[in-house]
Amino acid sequence: MADDEYGRVPAGWYPDPLGLPQLRWWDNHAWTEHVSDARQPMVPTDTTAPTTFADDDLPRRRDRREASAQSAADPVDVTPTEQPSAQVLRELAPPVVETQVSAEDAAREAAAARQAAEQAAREAAEEAARAAAREQAAREAADRAAREAEERARQEAAERAEAARREAERLVAERAEAERLAAEGAEAERVAAERLAEEERARSMQPPSAFPLGTPGADNAPPQATRPAANAADAFAAAQFSDPVRDTDAAGGGTVSPAASPWVPLNREEATAEPRSARSSVNSASSQASVASAASFDPNAPATSASSWNSAPVASGFGSAPRYGASRPSAPGFGSAPGYGSAPGYGSASAPGYGSASAPGFGSAPGAPAYAAAAGDAPVSAGRRGMLATGAPAGVASLHTVEAWAIALLPMLQLLLSLLVVSAFATGPSLAIMAGIWLGPLPIVVVLALLDARHLTRLGLDRPASPWWSLAGPIVYLIVRAIRISRISGVGFGPVAVWLLLSGLMGASVIAVPGLVIAALPGLFSAQADQIIESSSRSIGANLDATCPATPPLFIGQQLRCPAVNAAGEPYVVTVSLQRANGWITWQVDDWGVFGFSR
Repeated sequence: MADDEYGRVPAGWYPDPLGLPQLRWWDNHAWTEHVSDARQPMVPTDTTAPTTFADDDLPRRRDRREASAQSAADPVDVTPTEQPSAQVLRELAPPVVETQVSAEDAAREAAAARQAAEQAAREAAEEAARAAAREQAAREAADRAAREAEERARQEAAERAEAARREAERLVAERAEAERLAAEGAEAERVAAERLAEEERARSMQPPSAFPLGTPGADNAPPQATRPAANAADAFAAAQFSDPVRDTDAAGGGTVSPAASPWVPLNREEATAEPRSARSSVNSASSQASVASAASFDPNAPATSASSWNSAPVASGFGSAPRYGASRPSAPGFGSAPGYGSAPGYGSASAPGYGSASAPGFGSAPGAPAYAAAAGDAPVSAGRRGMLATGAPAGVASLHTVEAWAIALLPMLQLLLSLLVVSAFATGPSLAIMAGIWLGPLPIVVVLALLDARHLTRLGLDRPASPWWSLAGPIVYLIVRAIRISRISGVGFGPVAVWLLLSGLMGASVIAVPGLVIAALPGLFSAQADQIIESSSRSIGANLDATCPATPPLFIGQQLRCPAVNAAGEPYVVTVSLQRANGWITWQVDDWGVFGFSR
C-alpha cells in the first residue's frame, strides 16, 4: 500500500515554503536543503468573493452598478490558472548532490592510485620472479633426474658387465676343474687297472694250496665272493654290516671266511649304465683302487716292506678279514699299532697303515651276507647306507624338496586368495569361487605328493611315503613323510611345523575377518539374521516373519535390509547390521521400519 493513502505527501519538488522563487525537495518526511532554480510560473487565482471584515463598510448600490458596468465594458478572463499537481512535481528529477573535490583530495587520490599501481607492478614482478624460479627449479630437477638416470644406467651396465665377467670366469674355472678331475679320474682308473692286472698276475702264479679252505679265491669259493664291490664306501658298508668273526684256533691257523651270499648292488646310480660326472668317475676310480688293494690283503701274513709288494705272494683274496675287534696279540686288528692311523704315518713303508698290503686293518673288507638280509629293514638305499656307515655326509639338505615346501605353504596361498576375493566383493562372492579356493588345492596336493615321492626315490630313498596319503589331507602326508625321513636323517618335520603355523594363522584371520567364513557359508548367516529379527520382534510384542537376502555383508558395521511381515500380513523392511559380540559376530536390529508396534 502506498504512503499517499495514509495522508503523507509523497517525495518530490514542491514550492519553497518560505515563499522564495524556487522549488525545494520534500523527502516524504521533511524539507531538505536541496533547491531548484527551475521553478514553474504559478499564476494566482482571484477569489470568488472579496474578503470582508466586520469593520468594513458595506458596498453601496452605486459601486455595484459601476463595477458591473466596468466588467461589461472590459471583460476579463477570470479562468483560474491550474496549479502544478503533485504528480507533475514528482516527475521532476531528484536532486543530484554535487561533490566538490578539493586539490588535496585529488592529490591524495592520485598518490593512492600511484601506490596501488606500484604495488601491482611489484606483485607482478615478484610473481614473474617466482615463476622464473619455479621454471629454473623444474629445469634443474629434470636435469638432475636425467643425470641420475644416466648414472644409474651406467652403474647397471657396469654391474651387468662385472657379473658377466665373473660368470665367465666361474665357467672357465669349472671347466678347468672338470678337466682336471677327468684327468685325475683317468689316471686313477689307469693305476687301478694296472694294480688289478698285477694282482691277477700274482694270484695266477700262486699254487692252489696257498688259498685256505673256505676263502674266496679258492676253488670252493663262490663266484660272488670274488666280485669286487662297486666302490670303497660299499666295501666299508659290507665290512660294517657283515659278521667277519669266525672261530679260529688259538695258534693262529687259517682264517675262516663267512658264508657266501649273493652280491647286492650298493649304489643305485652306479648300477645303472648312465653317464656320470667327472667327480663321480674319480670317486669310482679311487674306490675301485681301494677295493683292489683290500682284495689282496692277508691278515695272517707277516708285514713286508713296500719293495716286496710285487714279489710277495698274497694269501687271501677279497672277503677274508681278521677277528674284528678281538684281542689277538699275534694279529693286529682295528686300532692296533700297525693299523689305521698308527705311527710312523699314513702309507709309510716301515709301518703300513690304512690300505697297505701287509697289515690288515680297516681296509680289509669281507663279503656281506648279513647286509643282504637286512637290506629292506630301513627305507634308505644301499648306497646311502654305505655313506652313513663310513661317516660320509648323508645329504640331509637334499631331502627338503621343493614339492614338500609347496604343500606346506599352500594354506598361505589360500588365505591370500580368500582375502583378495572378500575385499573385491562387498556383499559376498559366489559360493563356487570360495569352494574353488578352499577345495581346489586338494588335487594340487596329490600331484605335488607324487612329484615329491619320485624326487625322494631319485635321491636314494628306497621306500618314501606313499603319495596317496595326501588324499587324507596335506598334513597327513607331511607327517608320514617326516616319519620316514627322520629314520635316516633325523629331520623332516620342518614342512609339518610350517603347515601347522600357517593353519593357526588362518584360524586367527577368520576371527579377525569374519567375512572369510560368511563368504563360504552365506546361507547360514542369512538364516541367523532371520532368527535374530524374529526373536527380537517377539520381545517387543510383535510377531514378524523375516526373509533376509542370501548375500549378507562381509565386514563389521555393514547393514542388511530384510523384508518381513507381521501376523496381519502387513509388510515391513527391517534393517540389521553386523556387529561384534563375545569375541565373534552377531546381528543387531538398527531400524524396524515403523515408529512402533501395537499388540
